[in-house]
Amino acid sequence: MLVALPLAAVFAHVWVPPILHFVKLQADLIQGISAGIQLLLWAGAASVFVVRALSPRRRSKQSDAPEPFNADGPHASQDKVEAKDGSMVQVIKIGAGGSIEGDIVGRDKTTRYSDNDH
Repeated sequence: MLVALPLAAVFAHVWVPPILHFVKLQADLIQGISAGIQLLLWAGAASVFVVRALSPRRRSKQSDAPEPFNADGPHASQDKVEAKDGSMVQVIKIGAGGSIEGDIVGRDKTTRYSDNDH
């Protein structure tokens, strides 16, 4: 590659004129081929958009979203306790079978998780 580019530049007077002559004679054909390729690309993009928009798989993913965590649920309880530095700390206790999904930490809260009741 390092040798080919300088050689192509040195011998450009040999290969450039025939290519320019061909392009000048076939300008309409080249323009037509270019327009046809562009139409195919636009049609392909539109068909991909339509197929993805109507895909049942896409709709099922939206309906399968996890439900947010409920700290008042059957396996969880939450308390506010005072920490050693005097700040209020929210403690969430989760029993067996509990799960955490979603954002349960507030802006100015520290959240700790425990499997114990104490």
